[in-house]
Amino acid sequence: MMRMDDPLLQFESPLRQSMAQLARVDALVQAQRAWNLKEVVQTAHLLTVQAHPKARSFVGWALTSATHPDIKLLLQRYLRMCDFIDTCPAIADTQAQSDLVEKLYATDGFTLIKGSHRPEVLVVVFTTVYNNFGISNLMLFGLLRASGVSVLLLRDGTRASYLAGASGMGHDLDTCVASISRLASELQCQKILVTGYSSGGFASYYVSTKLDCAGYLGFSIVSDMRLDTTLPTDVFISKDIRNMVDPKFLVELSGLTDTNRNGVPRRVVVGANSEVDQRFADLIVGVPRLEVIKVPDCRHDTPEAMLPTGQLQAQFDWLLAQAN
Repeated sequence: MMRMDDPLLQFESPLRQSMAQLARVDALVQAQRAWNLKEVVQTAHLLTVQAHPKARSFVGWALTSATHPDIKLLLQRYLRMCDFIDTCPAIADTQAQSDLVEKLYATDGFTLIKGSHRPEVLVVVFTTVYNNFGISNLMLFGLLRASGVSVLLLRDGTRASYLAGASGMGHDLDTCVASISRLASELQCQKILVTGYSSGGFASYYVSTKLDCAGYLGFSIVSDMRLDTTLPTDVFISKDIRNMVDPKFLVELSGLTDTNRNGVPRRVVVGANSEVDQRFADLIVGVPRLEVIKVPDCRHDTPEAMLPTGQLQAQFDWLLAQAN
């Protein structure tokens, strides 16, 4: 078993989302100060992906002084994200509930929210090492909230990418499976759906093969954890860390078979402009019932890029339909 206090596993970043980070961004926006370009772009991004009430005004202000065409295109995308957020009242409803906001921004443990009118459907979300899904956990929950399903947000704030388990859910992937199954049983959930993005991608797919899963949706996932892989897995999780893991988890995903004897309907979404995304996706092409979707003009940030056009909501609608 890995020691979670091992320095090799520790990950710290000002971009990890939390209530403390949200407070820092609030203070930054309110301060009367000079801004450099990097600060402007980073703050505009943080405000937008968290559906912050000041996102639109800040991005609009940034656009008035932006001169580089690439920066302008980026800021315009943030404005389109704001447009979409305005059409999703469930996001504002969530922001109005302070207790729920704190649960969604928590950095330790898991967050379990029982659904309002489809509580028997459980969506299991493997968040990233940044405690988000590209977009914030709050915004993601807002996309799912209107459907009335139950939502389980899992976290791993270490560099182990869930190979050492999820916070509060066990010490490896198999104990995570057992914990998810127990919670689903306690909630009397009849259908389990699984999704994951980036550093949460490999674990989400792996776990979906071990559960009685009704559907799987992955975004820009890693598909090969083998020590001798020729794929760029080390970009996401180093070989030194993988050497600390039980070898049974260091597999290539296309070789896994589903516990569900009928197979699981799957979609894996990748950025058409990300060579890394596509190389990992090519490895799992041919898996029965799996469809690979390439997002045009997109790199690794698939959820964020798909949000303003409604494509992200459409993919989650597909996932939810698998539980009908």
